[in-house]
Amino acid sequence: MTALPCPKCKRPPTPDYDGYGVLVACDNCYDADCVGDPAEYVSRSPAGSGLTVTEAIEDWNEQIEMEATT
Repeated sequence: MTALPCPKCKRPPTPDYDGYGVLVACDNCYDADCVGDPAEYVSRSPAGSGLTVTEAIEDWNEQIEMEATT
């Protein structure tokens, strides 16, 4: 399964193990763990998570598809 491209920068995100599971987030647009990112920007940026890469990509893709329809 392939992650859909980020709606902001149009690049595909890379799944990454975050210590608890797998996180899919666009590291080109923001760093999900960066304390310096403005809260508003981080909260509006999509991120998918799951126990496996497949689950995380499915969660990411669902969020991207929902954003496209709103």
